[in-house]
Order: sequence, then C-alpha cells, then structure tokens
Amino acid sequence: MHTITTVATGVGLNSSRVWGMLILAGTANYINNMVTVGETVSNDARISGIADTSASGTNGFYYNTVVISGSHSGSGTNNSYSFRRPVTVTPSTDNLRNNILVNTRTGGTGNYHFAIGVSSATGWTATSSNYNNLYSSNSASIGEWVSVLKDFTEWKNSSTGDNNSVTRATQFLSPTDLHLGGASVGDLNLIGTPIISISDKDIDNESRSATFPYMGADEASIPLPVELVNFSAKAKSRNVNLTWETKTETDNSGFEVERKDKNGDWKKIGFIEGFGSSNSPKYYTFEDKKLSSGKHNYRLK
Repeated sequence: MHTITTVATGVGLNSSRVWGMLILAGTANYINNMVTVGETVSNDARISGIADTSASGTNGFYYNTVVISGSHSGSGTNNSYSFRRPVTVTPSTDNLRNNILVNTRTGGTGNYHFAIGVSSATGWTATSSNYNNLYSSNSASIGEWVSVLKDFTEWKNSSTGDNNSVTRATQFLSPTDLHLGGASVGDLNLIGTPIISISDKDIDNESRSATFPYMGADEASIPLPVELVNFSAKAKSRNVNLTWETKTETDNSGFEVERKDKNGDWKKIGFIEGFGSSNSPKYYTFEDKKLSSGKHNYRLK
C-alpha cells in the first residue's frame, strides 16, 4: 500500500486523518504488509501507517514494514505514527514482533513524528512489543507513551518492553518499494526472532530463515551470517560457562558476548573470534568469572 493521500474529514476519530491500515474491530494477525504513507501529504493531517482502534480484541502484527515520510509544510499540531494504538477505554491486546516501523516525516508546529504511539497503558505489557526496528528521524520522538514524548531508552523504560528491539535507519529500494536495499541487506541489526508458527514465508512467498529471519516484510537476498544451533549457560560457583554451536557461518568475524546489567541494559563483556565462512558445525565457549549472586542474562551479537 503506497501513495495514500486522501485526508478523511469529519469529527472525532475521523477528523483530518490518513491511515494506511485501520483496524476497527475483531481479533486477527496482520503479517507481511508493506505500508508507506505521507510522501505527498503536506497539510495538517494525523497520519498512521497502522492504527489499531479496536476494543477488547487481540491482534498480532508480525513482519510488517511501515514507512511514514513527507513534510508537513504548514502550521498545525497533528502528529504522525508508523504504528498507533489510540484507544484509551478497553483497548485491544496487541502483539508486535519483527516489524520495521520507520518515520522520517518532518515539519509542522508543535507536533512530532513517531515510530510508535500507545495512548493507554491498559493491556500493554512487557511482552506486547519486542524484536522490532523503531526508528524516527528525530531520535527524541521514537515513541509516544500515554501522550508523553519518549526517546528510545525512555520508550523501553515506560512501556517495559522492546528490550530486544533496535532503532536503525533503514534503506529500501524506493520510497514506494519497501524491499530492503543498500546497507540494510545483510544488516545484523535487523535480525528478528523466529516465529515460524506465525509465518515461514515473506511478502514474496520466499522462505524465511528458521533461525535468523529479517525484521519486516522482506526476507532479503543475503542470508544473515550465522545459523545458531544452540546457546546455553551453566553456573559453577561464582562463574558461568557459556557454550554455543553454529551450523553454518558466512563471513563471520566473531561474537560479542553481552550480559544484562542491573539497570536492564546490555553490556559487552567479551569477544570470541568466528570461523569466517563454514558449512560444518563449530563450537564456542566463554567463561564469565567472579559474578555476584543472583540471576544473569546473556546474549550474543
């Protein structure tokens, strides 16, 4: 869906609005959509790539690519959103995974252009949104949480989710063709999480990686470089021994080992060199020593 320019008129919800996808009611999954809105809209309109206005349902949004663009050339205070849940009374329960939500729109007076906006904390939990790319050309307005402007860190803290999400400028083939292009093809920052039960194909019916799928509707032509078989941790006294196995590697320079600190932020604690390119199993170990007592979380990058 692209080049959507007609501005809805009326009052309330229907006043000066442009939607790419508008969900009014029901329970459903929305998968593998490409939505671009706003490129030619210059007036004061509230723009939403995806707007879930349903009440009391359960909706899933998986592998969608949404781009809001263009410039608001006049005055006016209407915001724009790649994804928005505007309902404040009995809003739907939403689940967002592996989406690319980009907002590069500019202009206006006293308004903001968000990757994501949620108007009520009701029904929104730590698991509602994760493994997404949330990007705005204004880093101070990644999200709007209950009418309050948030940067990426503030958004994660307020919404208590998106701990594995990123904020990453993304390249596409064109403003209306949202297949990945340029440096975004092969970009490790766009690794999503496997949800084969939801979809094992992309928008072009091409197979997705079962271990390292791309975020967004397009499973790009260059496979992400490592196929991980397992990753495990074993504690011994105050040390933790991490082990992992890869099935294949492509131009893999190595792995950054990260541990989550007490503030919930991921910190690099080591680096293990990779095997470059390989089609045979490879095995790795890393020991994290002299830890304080408690629960520790690890990940590889």
